[in-house]
Amino acid sequence: MDFDPEKLESLVGNLLINAIKYSDENSHIRFNVSELSEEVKPDGLGYSLFPHKRYFQNRLLKLVIEDTGFGISKEDIPLIFNRFSRGTRTDQKHKEGVGIGLLLVKEIVKLLNGNLFISSQPGEGTKVVVLLPITNKATQTEPTKVYAQSAGNEIKNPEFHSPTPISGKELPHLLLIEDNDDVVYYLETVTRKNFQIERAANDLTA
Repeated sequence: MDFDPEKLESLVGNLLINAIKYSDENSHIRFNVSELSEEVKPDGLGYSLFPHKRYFQNRLLKLVIEDTGFGISKEDIPLIFNRFSRGTRTDQKHKEGVGIGLLLVKEIVKLLNGNLFISSQPGEGTKVVVLLPITNKATQTEPTKVYAQSAGNEIKNPEFHSPTPISGKELPHLLLIEDNDDVVYYLETVTRKNFQIERAANDLTA
């Protein structure tokens, strides 16, 4: 299918990271990919970020990420895709907000003309369903060197990160000093094509 590897990786990665972040060590996280060739009925899929759209394509890519973690209250579900939202969960281990990872997910789904549904029960877990239309209009190409390098650099050092210059081109350096992984991930996503990113968790290593 036609797809942007960086956007799809960011979409799935952020949803998986969030599922892991809000699950304890005994939880289960499932990621399922399938193809649908029939009209999707939104009933039962959960809360939707966007108005349900009728897809004129015969094929849809369905991504499902389901966990048995802490869950989200019905009141909080519409809020978690807002920037730095903070839910009403009372457990002491997870007082921080969800950062901007889910906001990025929302924007990517919208950009790809897809839809996203979420259902959850506190104490039982959360299920996210992403639907993306499948198209085959683009010319088939090999993975670019830029993407191959970025994929190889996904494991980040929490203290300092200095990737290889893209395609050997000397790009200006950008130092990010931030201890919130969600913020750093978002900033790297929107700047890494134009800068060599260096990361420090605090100014002691700058």
